[in-house]
Amino acid sequence: MIRQNGALVPGLSAKQIEAVAIAVRRNLGLENKKLLCMGNFYDLAQENFKGFSYQVVPCSELPDDLALAYPSKGLIKIREDIFDRACSGNGMARFTLAHEFGHLVLHSGIPLHRAFEPGMKTYRNSEWQADEFAGSLLMPAEMVNVHDSIEANSQTFGVSLKAAGVRINNIRRRNEATK
Repeated sequence: MIRQNGALVPGLSAKQIEAVAIAVRRNLGLENKKLLCMGNFYDLAQENFKGFSYQVVPCSELPDDLALAYPSKGLIKIREDIFDRACSGNGMARFTLAHEFGHLVLHSGIPLHRAFEPGMKTYRNSEWQADEFAGSLLMPAEMVNVHDSIEANSQTFGVSLKAAGVRINNIRRRNEATK
């Protein structure tokens, strides 16, 4: 299902997005880690990616959002409760941080305007792209055992059951398409 609050962006395939996520992991020396500590990930990214910064802000500063990416500024603002949950291993919070980082790497230099259009292709929706990036970053296809249960993959990669289920189904569908 396509999110209706996404911005219209240049199209990217799931395969292209996965390649970006894998490149980010490789550039940070995390290509072999199954479970990313998102606090450490953000610190490494800030040290290694010129122009990237993040701020952990009081909940009152982002009352309607868990976190926000500002791709044109290279900045992500994260509510402190979400950052704390992500650092404590909460799957939804970890996904949120990966999702916002996806906006930064995928949408830098692209003017983002909330512009859902009827008939917008999924692959041109900024929110779908950021979700795909988050899934790829947290659960690289090469590391996912699609024969394991959703629960086992959820635990292995520290994501919610929903995120694990979606990712496993996407990988299975892609694998079937290439047979």
